[in-house]
Amino acid sequence: MLADTLYKPRPRRTRRFRLPRLLHALISLFLVWSAIETYSLSNHFDRIDRAAEYQDHAMPLSARIFIASIHWNDEEVLRSHWNNAVLDLVRALGPDRVFLSIYESGSYDNTKGAIRELDADLEDLGVPRKVVLSDVTHEDDIQVPDMEKGEGWIDTDEGERELRRIPYLARLRNQSLQPLKAPQH
Repeated sequence: MLADTLYKPRPRRTRRFRLPRLLHALISLFLVWSAIETYSLSNHFDRIDRAAEYQDHAMPLSARIFIASIHWNDEEVLRSHWNNAVLDLVRALGPDRVFLSIYESGSYDNTKGAIRELDADLEDLGVPRKVVLSDVTHEDDIQVPDMEKGEGWIDTDEGERELRRIPYLARLRNQSLQPLKAPQH
């Protein structure tokens, strides 16, 4: 008797009870699938919206781009990165839409050689440009006679007149931007 009260066999489930469990699994699977698809579509439409926004801000076809650069002892950078990056940019923008102004200021390394190579590549692409390779170094500018030391120079506590770096760089920048004054650019 005690054994009868402790152990009661469970009634066997029939197919009738398996159907709701299968239906529950299918509904759950459908809900998970729908959530994933909704998330995926939402991301897709967000990307489309961002692309459309970018196109709204795209440069008009009539726009011209002026690129100016100043180089001093930059041979390594020019050969490893700069020249290829400029050529890629020119190809992407269109050689007929770009004007390049390159000013080199008395480098001690072979910066002039690297710029000459870039100039030849730009010539092959038909890019309008102005390339200035100056033999005047910063030291040459410092060695000018005192009577010619006007704007951009400062009197130091030691009684010397020294060329200030910012006005010197501003003068180089202005020389590289000189082609902007020409009417065809």
